[in-house]
Amino acid sequence: MDMMEIFDSILVGVATMPEAKQFMVPLSAKAHPEYYARIKHPRFIQTIIENNKRLQYATADEFLKDIKLIHTNAVAIYGAEHAVAQAAASLGAYVVREVEHRSERLQDLAYATADEFLKDIKLIHTNAVAIYGAEHAVAQAARVLGHMSIWAVQIPGGAQGETQGARDSA
Repeated sequence: MDMMEIFDSILVGVATMPEAKQFMVPLSAKAHPEYYARIKHPRFIQTIIENNKRLQYATADEFLKDIKLIHTNAVAIYGAEHAVAQAAASLGAYVVREVEHRSERLQDLAYATADEFLKDIKLIHTNAVAIYGAEHAVAQAARVLGHMSIWAVQIPGGAQGETQGARDSA
């Protein structure tokens, strides 16, 4: 199961929650102009489902950020004690529990993605050297890309040993 499928299975659970009904589809801008005047980053479950299908969530944190935005927006409109904000909090708590329940698998997927990325970057350099020679500008640029990519990939603690080989060879 990949990350998108994990998030999708969580969203299926969300869709069955009675609390989620009011957050499923975007509000009509015509019927609720005050909402869109006050909320700069509207977020609804349908939007999150669409984002997930478009592979917009590379990490659980990105996914949770959008889920939490539903609650943040509800509090901004209704206040923290309002039933709508409480329903959004309940929905958010459910998703956090589900993500935590699947955290080991999500972490494994994040590590695999980083390793695959670094291996691909190494392959770019290897191919550039094979085609142009090690001293050619293209091969040198690929080498720099490899070094920059190592620093760009932010892997949570514990994964560094798993990717050390990919880093050393880039």
